[in-house]
Amino acid sequence: MFAMSDKNRNSMKNSQHTPTCFLFDFGNVVGFFDRMITYDRIVAISGGAVDQSQVEDAVHEGNLFSRYEKGEVSSEEFIGSILGRLSITAPFEAVKQAWSDILTPNMDVIELFPRLKEASFKLVMGSNNNPMHYEQIRKQFGFWLKQFDSIIVSHEVGVMKPDRKFFIRCIEECGCKPESIVYIDDLEENIHAAKRMGFIVVHYHSGVKLEIELSRLGLLLER
Repeated sequence: MFAMSDKNRNSMKNSQHTPTCFLFDFGNVVGFFDRMITYDRIVAISGGAVDQSQVEDAVHEGNLFSRYEKGEVSSEEFIGSILGRLSITAPFEAVKQAWSDILTPNMDVIELFPRLKEASFKLVMGSNNNPMHYEQIRKQFGFWLKQFDSIIVSHEVGVMKPDRKFFIRCIEECGCKPESIVYIDDLEENIHAAKRMGFIVVHYHSGVKLEIELSRLGLLLER
């Protein structure tokens, strides 16, 4: 389980409170994803009529992607807009599969969930996400999602990180002060926003081992 030594408790720079909740981002933290796979698949679906950059532009033109992640457009509208912008036709289910099946579990993080739970920490996920990806996450990561006490996704609450309103919702779900929340995310803008709100932050990225980062914060992992 996790414990905190007196020395490390006193030396924690980010907080004067003992952590009680871990708040995890999903993308490139709990699971890796690669949007280029989606773009390449849509190129293949088009028979080479478009290229990767055109697909990416179609996804993001007019804030379409962020609107989708905030739940402002449906999956059907989202895919229809992309196909229309590319001037191609394709079955909805084929594009949905191309969009969704791009996730890989990150066991470096996932393997810590049971140990955190055994140590009586609350686990919450807060993710910018959209209906098709979240459906795939529930299908592919369902076993591990059971470890979470609460899950907040942007398309359900209508707001995205790094918006302060998203983090306020996360604080409510954690049920404690921001200074008692350990927040793990891969994007600097989200880390900076969470830090301004008082969270204990871990910037997770390639080359980082989460267990070591938690130890540096004063959270010692006891096996």
